[in-house]
Amino acid sequence: KTATLIINEGVSIDAEYGIYNAYGTIIMNGGNIKCNNIGIENNEGTVKINGGTLTAEYEAINSEGGLLTIEDGVTAIGGTYGVLIHGDNTTTINGGTFIGSIGLYQYDGVATINGGKFTGDEGGYVRHDGEVRLYGGYFSTNPTEGENVNTIPEGYILKKIEDGSELDGCYALIKDGETVANETETKKVEVVRYDINGKILNSTIKGTNIIKYNNGCVEKILVR
Repeated sequence: KTATLIINEGVSIDAEYGIYNAYGTIIMNGGNIKCNNIGIENNEGTVKINGGTLTAEYEAINSEGGLLTIEDGVTAIGGTYGVLIHGDNTTTINGGTFIGSIGLYQYDGVATINGGKFTGDEGGYVRHDGEVRLYGGYFSTNPTEGENVNTIPEGYILKKIEDGSELDGCYALIKDGETVANETETKKVEVVRYDINGKILNSTIKGTNIIKYNNGCVEKILVR
């Protein structure tokens, strides 16, 4: 059997080492993780970070296998990388703020980036290898430059923002002449689902389902 660890708002972890997930499931809905090593390290399990702040001496989030999903409202600050993905890993980033010497470093694996802000002195997003699907986000450096050029979808271009705002100097995806900060801002995305007793569900069940969306809305539905 595998275990599930749920970290909710109000939880604070301040330790030498963070959380290591071998084969189980970690769901972080809020709270704070601060450590002198790696914040959350995922081996071959499932990690879903819906909110909260992670601060670490090395990587705030390290996923070397399994599944990693990050939603808007997450802040990950690492001494080396905000997020490091490598190995047989599938990562989806729908939003959040990622800060490090490199905001997001992809050594290999599969990454889908729908949104988020990625900043670092050595690069906002750097890809060594692997597959990337780039659909949104703000980047402190041009993510298409470098030895392993990242491709963007047809119909999109990258444009440097020069408007004096907090995003001034960042690169953003442009589609049809409009800035695309986060594809998920225009549509509701389910973040987590509960039963009537507050237990997290992995799928739809008969009876009452309580659904929390990425825009903060909560919906109660009855499934017969």
